[in-house]
Amino acid sequence: MKNPLTTMAIIETLAGIFLLAAPSIFASLLLGPIPLDNATLAIARIPGAALVTLGIICWSTRQSELAIPVLRAMLFYNFAIVAVLIHAKLGLDVHGNGLIPAAVLHIAIAVWCIFALTKKG
Repeated sequence: MKNPLTTMAIIETLAGIFLLAAPSIFASLLLGPIPLDNATLAIARIPGAALVTLGIICWSTRQSELAIPVLRAMLFYNFAIVAVLIHAKLGLDVHGNGLIPAAVLHIAIAVWCIFALTKKG
């Protein structure tokens, strides 16, 4: 896929649906095996809805005049996610199997956003 917004639309929507449907599995992949109570499971679905929303925004703007501002926002988002995941690994000693792959994926997408913005800007 040539457009990072298209890729982010798919990735964020799928991650959001997964988080909405199975927050405990999603959390276990990122954080390792930790028990989640019902309140935490309910609250975890809120970012799932937000991820689906990001996916919709990326998909809706991928070929419009809003693509550049959305790419800038998603660049910040991806670097912020990397910072959170690295802090979880190094600062909080979290050991989920999906933590490092998720960080690498977000770094790659952030770099792709930079290249896309450089090319368009």
